[in-house]
Amino acid sequence: MGLLARSTQAQNEATTSGAQDSDLTPQELEALLRLIKKTTFVGEDVEMVYTLVVKLQKQYLQKTK
Repeated sequence: MGLLARSTQAQNEATTSGAQDSDLTPQELEALLRLIKKTTFVGEDVEMVYTLVVKLQKQYLQKTK
């Protein structure tokens, strides 16, 4: 039981610290938006890409205010 408890605790700590590391900086968000701008997409992907860009823009605007 001790090993299982330690393993679970380590996973919880890794998940918590990983969430903080996964936040994108304004520079990273801008880079992603620029890459998307330069890329062409097939018709079936346009709606998904549009939704993604809207979310990225919202995050970028929140972080640059």
